[in-house]
Amino acid sequence: DRKLDVLASLTSRASGSVGVTYVSNGTVTKFSVKIDPLTRNLKFTKTLSARASKLRSGIITFIYNGDEDTFSDNVRVRAANRPARLKRQVAKLDNAGNLTVSGTLSSRARGVVRIRLDYPFSSTTNTTSLFYNVRIRNGKWSLKRKLPAAAAAVGGQLSIQFTGYLPAKMRGEQDAKQVLPGN
Repeated sequence: DRKLDVLASLTSRASGSVGVTYVSNGTVTKFSVKIDPLTRNLKFTKTLSARASKLRSGIITFIYNGDEDTFSDNVRVRAANRPARLKRQVAKLDNAGNLTVSGTLSSRARGVVRIRLDYPFSSTTNTTSLFYNVRIRNGKWSLKRKLPAAAAAVGGQLSIQFTGYLPAKMRGEQDAKQVLPGN
């Protein structure tokens, strides 16, 4: 089967299109996909060349340039058949500025879960980001960090990502959650 079959959820405010790049076995396939205005999902099937599909796995990058009410974002994950089963169990920011994020993955997953917190640093649409790599242990991951005062005061948008694990032919997955102080 020489098809790249993708269903990706986006924020309900996203609109327009997303640039997609698929890299596998020395090939690069680029195209764009319109965001479904009803579901706000990306759903597509792309026929790949024989060479690109030979490994049955590759790296897929999604580039969203943003719109009037949604920030731009880039996501890079492994495309593969085996699910990672990324689950967020806790995502909270207490009033003391402690960010707690934890969850589970397939017990076959290895490596790290990448956590990014985007938060506004002025009254405009400017944001800055904090990045954390959290080691996976026996299918579980957990982060507890004291945030800088500016981030603790306003909270922000969490991006939780497992990029995939090639030896297990496990795909990458991502989750997102808004965290506000005291929730």
